[in-house]
Amino acid sequence: KMSVWTGRCLEGGRTAAFWPWVQVLRDALREGSLGPAPKQEIQKLLLELSPSPDTSHHVLDVEASSAVAARFWVLEKLSRVLLSAETAPRVVLLDDVQWADEASLDLLIFLSAELSRAPVLVVATARGALPPGSEAWAKALGRLGPCERIELVGLRSADVEQYVAEVTGFDL
Repeated sequence: KMSVWTGRCLEGGRTAAFWPWVQVLRDALREGSLGPAPKQEIQKLLLELSPSPDTSHHVLDVEASSAVAARFWVLEKLSRVLLSAETAPRVVLLDDVQWADEASLDLLIFLSAELSRAPVLVVATARGALPPGSEAWAKALGRLGPCERIELVGLRSADVEQYVAEVTGFDL
């Protein structure tokens, strides 16, 4: 059985750091096929990545001098969990990454260098014409490790009409 875990970036990038990855981790927990150790690690990571209930900041907020080191260890923990496919191969689907926050893109870049070592496929979708506010994605494209980029073109009106007719049984 292959697992599929998904995360979606929200338009405009107005989410907490690592938001699409938090969704991926939640999918992993819902799946129920993880052993107790990975499940506990994911629960711990979700607590670290969530806003503290009594403050507006994240648990991972640290002094500026140690922010880079703290970010590295968060990336390392997340990648270790995501790449440990003990039970079966998995697909991680990230949608609309042109809106991803910088921390989420850092994790995608971090993972891209390690993917050949695990039965994990990461599929990230992004719009071809980058909207304003997606500069971080444009920069991240150049830093991704080995990956295959597939450009898709939009459907023509005739293609959409044919698809709708086939699905609904009604001609447009």
